[in-house]
Amino acid sequence: SFKFDNMSVTYARGNIKDEKLKNVSKERYKLINDFLESREKQKEKRLLYPLWRGVNSVTRENLMRTVFDDEFVSSCVAGRKLLVVSETGEVQPCEILGKSIGNLRNHDWDLNKLLKHNSVKNMQKWIKDTKCKCSFECALAANVVWKPKNYPKVAKAAINNIGKTLLDHSK
Repeated sequence: SFKFDNMSVTYARGNIKDEKLKNVSKERYKLINDFLESREKQKEKRLLYPLWRGVNSVTRENLMRTVFDDEFVSSCVAGRKLLVVSETGEVQPCEILGKSIGNLRNHDWDLNKLLKHNSVKNMQKWIKDTKCKCSFECALAANVVWKPKNYPKVAKAAINNIGKTLLDHSK
């Protein structure tokens, strides 16, 4: 039988069929995420899984601060530590900006060659200088992972998650 080991709610962004679905209050978004955080998880055999859950907890907290409080939480690592590569070889710093930094086809499918171009450095500088911030969960999670200032928060959340994985639901 199939068992879920993770549940999450993704913040609606981009062009969606019913734009009203984006109008979620901070309280409602926090309520559903608090529920997901509080529920007991299945007993986890993977050693570092509480750490992964800790990263997710800090990422959700940062998303709420960014989206609902319009707060600049952290400089974004998109374009440096995170890239999006399309099925056609188009490389973007993230899904939200919709700006290409080049195509792998034009660089013999060598990402390192592409990353040496000025367009990449210019995009990285623009992201830093404009304090680019958004609701893209992958970029928010990368910001948590690649910024040591987040490690104490991740460790605390991981410890909190250890207590939620003690039950064995397989019986």
